[in-house]
Amino acid sequence: MKLLLRNQAYRVLSLSRFFNAFGASIFNLVFVVYASTLPEASVAVAIANVVMMLPTLFTVFVGIRADYTRDKVKWMTYVGLFQAVLFFLAALVVQQASFFAFSTLCLINVISDVASDFAGGLRMPLVKEKVAESDLMEAYSFSQFITYISAIGGQAFGVWLLGVSTQNFSLVAGINAIFFLVSALILFLGRAEISLSTPLVDSKSLKSEKLSIKDQFLTIYRNLRLVFLKSGQKNFGFMLFAILIINALGGALGGIYNIFLLNHSLLDFSYKDALFILQLITLLAVIISSLTGNDYFGKQSLPRLMMWVTLGASLVGLSNLLNQVLFGMIFVFFTMYISGKISPKISALLMKNLAPEVLSRTSNFLGLLFTLSIPVGTACFSLVAVWDIQLTWILFVGLSLIAILMTSLNLKNNL
Repeated sequence: MKLLLRNQAYRVLSLSRFFNAFGASIFNLVFVVYASTLPEASVAVAIANVVMMLPTLFTVFVGIRADYTRDKVKWMTYVGLFQAVLFFLAALVVQQASFFAFSTLCLINVISDVASDFAGGLRMPLVKEKVAESDLMEAYSFSQFITYISAIGGQAFGVWLLGVSTQNFSLVAGINAIFFLVSALILFLGRAEISLSTPLVDSKSLKSEKLSIKDQFLTIYRNLRLVFLKSGQKNFGFMLFAILIINALGGALGGIYNIFLLNHSLLDFSYKDALFILQLITLLAVIISSLTGNDYFGKQSLPRLMMWVTLGASLVGLSNLLNQVLFGMIFVFFTMYISGKISPKISALLMKNLAPEVLSRTSNFLGLLFTLSIPVGTACFSLVAVWDIQLTWILFVGLSLIAILMTSLNLKNNL
């Protein structure tokens, strides 16, 4: 929070990011609600769920394009204006419930989310230049806080608007567009503060490399490996695999609890209330973690943070295996609190050790791996949980112990 007050460039970038992320979130749940009003509601909602995942597939290519883009502030402003135009168009289209309107909304949603990813990639080199290296952990912790608050607040605001306007989808889309306009306006007014003072490598020289898709991915992998080697992590493969396991475990936790709490009580709360408490615990843990970027855990190395997270995850599994649901919830809070330190730590490592011209693609590639590991973990554990919930927790603990072993080997080799 102190960084936000004393660094004007970071303040401009953060405010713009907040309004853009808030705008991107407003229509997410509203989009699903709109789908539910169509004649074939179940099919439309299923399509909406798939559509909201599609932008993830483009994240690496968007990152490459962001690296090639030279005038980053100008293009970030253009993105905000473009998104505003898209949602003013959506406001006109959704006046009637039809599959044509729904199809148009699907396209608008995908394009807007891809544009937001592009703007995020453009923002990274600006943060790298404008924020001191010693403040990067705090900067990315606060950015994570903005992401969570925007996602939750935006969706809640969108649903509230829909309620008070008696399901006026056009009004919600129009207000959504205004948030994108405000984001673009903040960038335009603060462009002198946030523009890069040193030019990046010429985008034409980057394009002249003419690397194939395979070579692009190999280059990104080598960049990632180099980052971890520079930070003293000698076993990059173990580290990456352990991070993916942790991500899969974290992503699966909610799905396991959805099934586990059907037959296990949390202090005599109803199923609905127990799920709400779980969501609240998770949210509070990540928000508090994001706001305390420089506490004791924030200053620990990445392998040590991973050790704490995997230890917490194993304790969550053991507690529930022994039917100690309350202790399980306490360890969920601890695990999610430490997890909230890992993403900013990795982002800070990338920022410190990568050249600006390859920053976006490398970060987006890592984000893609993390994103894909979540549904894989959720699907696998949910299927087992339907069959045998006790076996699910045993497997959960087992994977946690494997991650602990990998992390401890890495710590031992770094001594």
